[in-house]
Amino acid sequence: MVVREGHVTGWLREPLRQDVLAFAEVESPSMQVRAWVAPEDLAVVLREPTVVLDSLIPDGVTDHRVIELDAAHSDATVEVVFAGLMTTATHVPCDELGLERKDIGTGALLPPSRGDVVVRHSATIEKNMLISRVTAGSGARKPDGVLAELRGDDIDHGARLVSIRTCGGTLFGKLPKSDLLGAPTLGWGSSFQCPNTGEHFFVGQTPIDSVVTCKNAIPVFVQTATLRDPVGTLTAGASVRIDGPGEDGAVRITVPDSPVMLLGTAHFVVNAADVASCAAPP
Repeated sequence: MVVREGHVTGWLREPLRQDVLAFAEVESPSMQVRAWVAPEDLAVVLREPTVVLDSLIPDGVTDHRVIELDAAHSDATVEVVFAGLMTTATHVPCDELGLERKDIGTGALLPPSRGDVVVRHSATIEKNMLISRVTAGSGARKPDGVLAELRGDDIDHGARLVSIRTCGGTLFGKLPKSDLLGAPTLGWGSSFQCPNTGEHFFVGQTPIDSVVTCKNAIPVFVQTATLRDPVGTLTAGASVRIDGPGEDGAVRITVPDSPVMLLGTAHFVVNAADVASCAAPP
């Protein structure tokens, strides 16, 4: 199964290990599905900006793997990846972790932006990180360099605080003014997408007709060539299409707004007795 669309909740086990499965629930108005997933497939995003290693602010659209939970399950250690720059780990309160990607910006962690500036490729910023290693889908062509933002007031005669958007979040720190090449006069862009920011599937759906409505909640199973596994529940009042008889007293169904899409030859089934009272809508 792959998630199509729905509200997703994940449960992490303690201790966390790559060989121990995690648990996920996906819910739509008509159906609730639960399944085991590999821990690396159950990622989180940050809901609030935070500073990592004094010079990096992760964004709210990049997935992060949960490495460890504290004993009270109030804080988590998550892996933070800045493509091309570094991979590190940081402690985050669990209530600042989520599953919905959105731009959280930098909040009040940095002074206000004072406009765009181009930075020399060979410049280094905090902790000797090379500006040339910044990964982004757009930049400056004239002057040739890395696009950045000036931050705060110009009160230091020799250096200036700048921030740079990169895959994973924002890199910031002071640079010598000799590494600032001026405002951009020509830019470039691309269709490049940063890693770990989501995969998008576009599936053309054939309209589903001849549905019936079931007044009661009904257990749902996934049937494959060799197994029938319980995976969730049809919500009371849900509409389904009866596709025909299955095996051992089951019938095959299609759920119009299922939160997941089955792969291969698998299909949803329910017990025939459970749908005997389902009726076509008036």
